[in-house]
Amino acid sequence: MHLSKSLSIIALSTLVISGSAYGLLKTYRSKLQKRLQNPDYHLSLIVQTGPEKNALPTHYLAELMDLSCDKPTNLYAFSPKEARKKLLASPLIQYAKVSLIKPSAIYVDYTCRRPILSLAEYPNTGVDKDGHLFPIEPYLSPKNLPELILGTPLDLPLAKNQLSMNLTLNIMSLLDKEDITRIDLSHIDAKSAGRRQIVVIVNNHTLRLTPKNYAKELERYFELRPKIENRTTTIDFRIEDMAFIDKGAT
Repeated sequence: MHLSKSLSIIALSTLVISGSAYGLLKTYRSKLQKRLQNPDYHLSLIVQTGPEKNALPTHYLAELMDLSCDKPTNLYAFSPKEARKKLLASPLIQYAKVSLIKPSAIYVDYTCRRPILSLAEYPNTGVDKDGHLFPIEPYLSPKNLPELILGTPLDLPLAKNQLSMNLTLNIMSLLDKEDITRIDLSHIDAKSAGRRQIVVIVNNHTLRLTPKNYAKELERYFELRPKIENRTTTIDFRIEDMAFIDKGAT
């Protein structure tokens, strides 16, 4: 008797809980449907922040997130997680965070990749410190960037490639505050030892360096520079402890 009564109570409780859950779910779905049809929840504003103010045009961010004025997206049909993935798929964006501001705004906090060099063989292609390649114009303000020459073809699309930047960054750090115009690595692996070199144009000097001892050779350049500071010339450091200066230059 007691067992039968207990089972009846359990069954009744289950029905009550199930009924309540179903009722709550039905109410939620009804409210969601009304909100999805309410134009007040159509996304109409993108608020962007980051280390650089308005680093990218707002219309570009909207395009990346598949937002359109012609076909407005409802706030409750928008996934910030998916939007973040789409933003990070852009070669220009390094970091992104997306959230919603009710009733009709999207908040995007992001960081753009900053070019430290331009890839000479490929017009309008910037390279950041991590070796990522990306277009500069019309998205980023054009800058007077040093050129990087690789001398080897890259697979297209460039956005999928990543360069090894250790050597280039080391050279740039050794020439920290100098006016670097070009770093040419096109002959770094030449079969002939006589042609194997790194060419760096800095200030008004063209430096010919060895791939192994370029750090010591740059030290010699700084020792020599006061004597040739106002001359446009080529200096070859590839023979140990020597520097050949082109006398024909002025």
